[in-house]
Amino acid sequence: MGKVLYEISTGKDRNAYPELPAQMGSPSATRDLILFNRIVLKACRANPRLRYHEAEEMMSDLLAFQFSPRDPFEGRNLPGFAVWIGFFGVLVMIGVVLFLIVRMFSLR
Repeated sequence: MGKVLYEISTGKDRNAYPELPAQMGSPSATRDLILFNRIVLKACRANPRLRYHEAEEMMSDLLAFQFSPRDPFEGRNLPGFAVWIGFFGVLVMIGVVLFLIVRMFSLR
């Protein structure tokens, strides 16, 4: 099934696998092809234990690729601590800006 997906997505013969097209088009099309190619690569692994074990597993990754804006192999977009660090950084930035504004008006 992986080689069929390869032929459909790249337009190349299955014997050219795993070569990707030289001209991929727009950056978003390139990103999509690379993400889709990760599914194809898993389906075509030489070691059967590393391939999809059931059709439902492959279908799940294909649906995640089609309907999700993120990488289907990625567990979560951001770890929880990264969200908190970003939130804390924004608060510090707001505090610095407010401090500078108050200081500017107090010097007049």
